[in-house]
Amino acid sequence: MRAQSPSLDAPPAKDFRDAIVHASTSFPPGEDYPKKEHLAMGLDQAEVTKIVDTVVELVERIETVVNGQARHWLLQRDGSGMFPDKVFE
Repeated sequence: MRAQSPSLDAPPAKDFRDAIVHASTSFPPGEDYPKKEHLAMGLDQAEVTKIVDTVVELVERIETVVNGQARHWLLQRDGSGMFPDKVFE
């Protein structure tokens, strides 16, 4: 999410994905801070928004090819920038 070369000590992409998809303020066993929250707070909001929108569009395309239509709960964000309530039902 940052425009810099990854370093060997940088968290793996899965850690950033988990911080977005499975956000949590709990402390992982053996750690003294909420790792996911720490990672999520360091992400650029505009980049995360672009990534989430792109992932939703990609999943819609895959679902349409595989099943003939996208899932009923998989919706784009509305004009306000929020996902409609229907997504969370």
